[in-house]
Amino acid sequence: MKRPILILIIILILIAAGAFFFTKSGYSQKVMGEIKARGLMEYTTGEAVEMTLNKCSQCHSVEQIKKYCDRCGPPFVVVVHNMAKHAIPMWRAKYPKSKISDITDSQAVAIVQVWNGTIGNWEKGWKREDMERMLEGNQALLKLLHTPTENRKIEKAISKEEVSPAEKYQREMLNMK
Repeated sequence: MKRPILILIIILILIAAGAFFFTKSGYSQKVMGEIKARGLMEYTTGEAVEMTLNKCSQCHSVEQIKKYCDRCGPPFVVVVHNMAKHAIPMWRAKYPKSKISDITDSQAVAIVQVWNGTIGNWEKGWKREDMERMLEGNQALLKLLHTPTENRKIEKAISKEEVSPAEKYQREMLNMK
C-alpha cells in the first residue's frame, strides 16, 4: 500500500518541478507564441501589437509603415497577404543569409487588424471583388475581409482606445497613435 502512494508522490513532485521549470525558463512563452501563430488561440491586443512590430520591423521601420495611406496602395489586408506570400520568399531568395521569419495566417490576421486600427482601414474604398482576387484564396484573410469592422476585436480595441493601461503605455512607448 505504501509503494503506490510513494510512486504517486514522486510523480506529483516531478510534474510540479517540470511545470516550475517550464514557466520559469521562458519556454512557455515560446510555446504560447507558437500556439497563437497556428491560430489555436487568439492574440490579445497587446500581444498582437508586439508581434506585429517584431514581424514588420524585420524589413520596415515603424515610421515607414505609419506613412502608408490609402493613396499609397491597397488596404492592409492585401498588403500583408502579399508580404507573406510573395515579398518574404523573394527577399529570402535575394538575401539567403537574412533571417526573416514567415508570417502565418493567424499572424497575418492580427497584423492587418493592428495596422488598420493604428493607421486606418480603407477597405470600404475598394471593390470587394478586387480585394478577394488579390487575396488569392487566402481563407484566413478572406474571412477577416468579410468580418464587419466592429467585430474585429484587435482592430476595434486599438482604433477606439479600448485597451488596458498597460497596453496603452506599451503603444505610447512605441510611438503609435
